[in-house]
Amino acid sequence: MGTVYLLGLDIGTSGCKGVLVDIHGNIKASLTTRHSISQPQPGWAEHDPEKNWWDEMVTIIKHCLTTSGINPKDIAGISAGGLVPNLCPLDEEGNSVRPAILYRDNRAVVEAQELSEEFNLTLGAADVTPKLYWLKKYEPENYKKIKVVLNAHSYIAYKLTGNFNADCDIANIFGGVFDLEKQDWDYDLFKRMGLNPEVLPPIFRPTDVVGTVSKEAAAATGLAPGIPVVAGNGDSFMSLLGAGVVDPGDAMLYFGTAGTMLVCEDSLVKSASSQVIRKGSVEFLANILTGGELTRWFREQLQIGENVPDYPTLESLASEIVPGSEGLIILPHLMGERTPGNNPLAKGVMIGLTTAHTGAHIYRALMESFGYALLHSLEQTNAVIKRVVATGGGAKSSLWRQIVTDITGLPLEYISKSDAALGNAYFAGYSLGLFSDFAPMKNEWLKVDEVTKVNPESHKIYSRYFNLYKEINSMLKPAFVSLADIYSSTCGGGK
Repeated sequence: MGTVYLLGLDIGTSGCKGVLVDIHGNIKASLTTRHSISQPQPGWAEHDPEKNWWDEMVTIIKHCLTTSGINPKDIAGISAGGLVPNLCPLDEEGNSVRPAILYRDNRAVVEAQELSEEFNLTLGAADVTPKLYWLKKYEPENYKKIKVVLNAHSYIAYKLTGNFNADCDIANIFGGVFDLEKQDWDYDLFKRMGLNPEVLPPIFRPTDVVGTVSKEAAAATGLAPGIPVVAGNGDSFMSLLGAGVVDPGDAMLYFGTAGTMLVCEDSLVKSASSQVIRKGSVEFLANILTGGELTRWFREQLQIGENVPDYPTLESLASEIVPGSEGLIILPHLMGERTPGNNPLAKGVMIGLTTAHTGAHIYRALMESFGYALLHSLEQTNAVIKRVVATGGGAKSSLWRQIVTDITGLPLEYISKSDAALGNAYFAGYSLGLFSDFAPMKNEWLKVDEVTKVNPESHKIYSRYFNLYKEINSMLKPAFVSLADIYSSTCGGGK
């Protein structure tokens, strides 16, 4: 074997990415693909596993091998991570029974309430368990076909190896049916819910090798048979690692399709193999279901016509608007609200709109709404934050980073190289014993490109708007309930 290489794969809400690197973190090839989210009804969100996940990964892997010219036999290991939690049901042949139901899908609100009340749980719309319960209730024929339920990255590991799998962290956030002490499924509880425990896949530690690249996967991708594939973890863990957010007090603000913020309370490496990441090492500070999607939605849905401006043009126009968007405030709950309170009925709202406002005002107000929603969540925590790394596609926008910094009062470090695919590549090496800890990722693989600092005057202005944002958000909660009732009775929403 020559020089050792590592392959990291990431399945995202809006696209997939793969990166091929050497053990020093030098990127030899990478590719990002784009896909859309299917929304059969408002509040629903689905992906086609074969098309959106596997086919795109095949394209990515082939590109990385062809572009780099690297001998596939020199790839030491592969790790995949991705959006979680999701319901990806497969049949006996390993084909998807129906489109995967994503974490941001709100169809199973009633089912989450029913199961929570009956079994003394605290389930939410993101959890897989109530979605599976919904599937049994409304799509019984599909339910009967299910052999196993996977998530996005466990599905990719299955396609590469032929082995069903789930890492213990995704099992922990599946929906109230994971026994932390035993580190195994609570099969009895699952059965008492009226669900078939046989659909639950074998559980692995994230660092465990679930199998090696099969002959079939090798033929499809160009990889060499026998390459180890580790169980991996969800996108939050891999994004933390890929941003070098690995020490106590390190925090990550993710400007992805959904916006999230997490902080390390303990060294991240401690949760890499033996614990679920939400067990004392990482605190989840914010989850904004429409983060980077806000700007994509505006550009694709509101900019009607042939000459759709690109993002740099929109950012340039928005940069000319004063903080506060001249009295325009937006609630960014286009897919519901998850933090600081879970409200799947919440909707996007625009208030203060006048004929003097332009598309640039709306675009900036959408950026500001992300900052307000973030600060609203951060007010609920006492976490110690020493540094914040901004990552994800939206973090490329210097204006957006400045807006969020001015609203929250938190300086943001920007590392252009950081991403979850890179985190997966490093994790593959760590899992196989090529690295003893996560220090090389933070200190050798990555470097800070820019630090965004707080503008005191803008911060004062935003503080006043933020107080109004909270007031509006609270006042409209009853209206969201009424709106949902009207929609359900007139349009049949929610099935």
